Amino acid sequence: MDISRRPAPELRSALSKACCGKGSETKIPSVARESGPAYVSDEEAAKRAPNALADNLRASLEKGPVKFRLLVQVAAADDSITDATKVWPDSRPTAELGEITVIKALDTKKVENELLFLPTNLKSGIEASDDPIINTRTEAYAESFGRRTK
Repeated sequence: MDISRRPAPELRSALSKACCGKGSETKIPSVARESGPAYVSDEEAAKRAPNALADNLRASLEKGPVKFRLLVQVAAADDSITDATKVWPDSRPTAELGEITVIKALDTKKVENELLFLPTNLKSGIEASDDPIINTRTEAYAESFGRRTK
């Protein structure tokens, strides 16, 4: 997908304003569609085509750009940052880091073998937590990419 983005506030600054301090931990960013969430039951989801989400995005793009808000949830001092199975309460503050605007959908068959997402490939000033799943995902994604591109 071609993505244009509005410059987000400096990450550190946004997190500090949202939560109280330097060195605060956050969850992996989440993306919220500007038009709000759309919920589908498990039964309805099972009936949909495997590419239903991509098809829905393409249909939405015919009407114009699709915007998403990039958010992070900020940990409290007693929240686990090393165990992804521990859910943080919804009452934790969030910080909006910016906006992602999707302007065009590409032919995924052409580009999917060129994509490699590495969760540990981070911008300067951002550090991964000690959660072992992050490194495991990096290794698994790299392995998957290697297999796809052989």
